[in-house]
Amino acid sequence: MKILILKKNRVLMIALFILFLAIGIIYAEPKIESVQSQKLKPIYSVKTTTNQIAITFDISWGEENLVPVLDALKKENIKATFFLSSPWAEKHSELVKMIVTEGHEIGSHGKRHVDLNTLSQATLLSELTEAQKSLETLSNQKIALLRPPNGAYDNQLITTAKNIDQRVIQWSIDSLDWQK
Repeated sequence: MKILILKKNRVLMIALFILFLAIGIIYAEPKIESVQSQKLKPIYSVKTTTNQIAITFDISWGEENLVPVLDALKKENIKATFFLSSPWAEKHSELVKMIVTEGHEIGSHGKRHVDLNTLSQATLLSELTEAQKSLETLSNQKIALLRPPNGAYDNQLITTAKNIDQRVIQWSIDSLDWQK
């Protein structure tokens, strides 16, 4: 009977030893942690010490509303930022000059009016740099701001824009003007 108890205790001891050894191995291994990438955000607003707003306009097609808007801004002595697509600006270079002459800032709205967050890295970089070069030539301004068409952005867009010295700007209030 003593032999049977010793055998049972020995089996139990071996099982406990294996269990503690397994637990020790598991806890001794380096921890692998899943890190969720942080979602980058465009600029929606900036803190100021004065009460002010930034007025921006996106233009990728049409020209009939621009002159009345410029007239209204001039009448009220208001400066704005106009985000232009480069094909529109190339087609309407005289309007770009008018925007600049009246003291407004030019930003990029890209080359094509597409969701920039759907493009490959190479296509995105080409899209942004071609638009930037064209707009800088037409406006004689450094293009430092980018407004993505349809407000579509992702980390790749924000990082790519930053790498070519552009900051991604988003609206905080949507005028819904495209709904007429």
